[in-house]
Amino acid sequence: MPRSLPRQLTVEVDTREKIPLVFPQYISVPPTASCVGQPKKIRILTKKVKLDAGDYRLKECPEICGIERKSGQSELLSNLTTKDYSRFYKALQRFSLGYLFPIMLVEATPSILMADPLPTGGVRKTDPSFMVHRLYRLNKVIQNSLHHHLR
Repeated sequence: MPRSLPRQLTVEVDTREKIPLVFPQYISVPPTASCVGQPKKIRILTKKVKLDAGDYRLKECPEICGIERKSGQSELLSNLTTKDYSRFYKALQRFSLGYLFPIMLVEATPSILMADPLPTGGVRKTDPSFMVHRLYRLNKVIQNSLHHHLR
């Protein structure tokens, strides 16, 4: 028998998020074969909590999906190319093992991510192919955690 949809969901936001995402007050879920009739409205609440891994998760099912948010090219570039990388790599491993479906949300288009970031003085910070290599390696970490959960 299908489970009924909840009347509300709470998005837990990590206390270290400087500028949290804004969520709608309600979402509409269209009718499906298991949920006939009018679209159902679900109330969305947010709550600041200290999360051990990631920036966002649902309070009602905290082990299912977590979101690690990167606010753009500069934050991702810093995480991938500086001494911060080893800390970021370990944090991403912990994040990946903490959720069945870990998601990294990067707020940038692929063309912006791959644009040549030039600081003042015009000296290149990094080769875009190096960033792709690091992203590929991090994707493998996330994929390996998925295999760990499915065993």
